Amino acid sequence: MLVDPRGTSQTCPGCGTSKAKTLATRTHACACGVVLNRDVAATMIVHQRAFGPGHGPRDKSRRVAA
Repeated sequence: MLVDPRGTSQTCPGCGTSKAKTLATRTHACACGVVLNRDVAATMIVHQRAFGPGHGPRDKSRRVAA
């Protein structure tokens, strides 16, 4: 499956906002609270672009408060 790689390391996998980073910045830290290694965040964006949101390992748990 082809995915457009542009902006993947600039985009937050949690909220979708984009923030410019230099290559020296190795941590993705967003105002929404997401803090990840930059490469992990970019990989999550590629996955979201390929399969759509809601298809990650954390999304499968549908826990409900008792």
